[in-house]
Amino acid sequence: MLFRPMRPVHIFGWDWQGLVPKRQPEIAARTGEIVEKELLGKHIIRDTIERVDLAPYLQDLAAQLIDEGIGGFVKKIPLLGSFIDETKLEALRNVVSNEAAKMAPTIRSKLAEEAEQKLDISSYVESQINSFDLDQLERVVHQVANKEFSTIELLGGILGFVVGLLQLLLLLISGIITF
Repeated sequence: MLFRPMRPVHIFGWDWQGLVPKRQPEIAARTGEIVEKELLGKHIIRDTIERVDLAPYLQDLAAQLIDEGIGGFVKKIPLLGSFIDETKLEALRNVVSNEAAKMAPTIRSKLAEEAEQKLDISSYVESQINSFDLDQLERVVHQVANKEFSTIELLGGILGFVVGLLQLLLLLISGIITF
């Protein structure tokens, strides 16, 4: 009854559908909210970005820009290009790399702030779950809760057996059934 029937079935004016397929949009929305608020809040993303050391990446980028961009461009300019040698490029590379390293904390903070503002974990999770077809959603739920489903089935069988025995006992006591 959790998953089947997947599509609504009309029986005597009643619509019958499994709980998960019927409530997929609501399940998706609530799951998204829970993931965002309880598991992956925006502050976690921000904190993770804040721990990244951008300085080496920015220094490499600065060096690459000097080597492949500015250096090559300036060397091609008549007259000016003749004054640019590897020593001057190395000095420029060092200055730009050091300045990039100094800017790393500011860039990291802006990146973290931007990610925190733009990232909508809840909507992303909700849209992913809503995009699942019903068979895929059933497989995902079974992967997560297969052991629990087996336990529920076993306990349901035991409970049904005990209730059946109690009913038989009551019928025997009331004299409706005799042996």
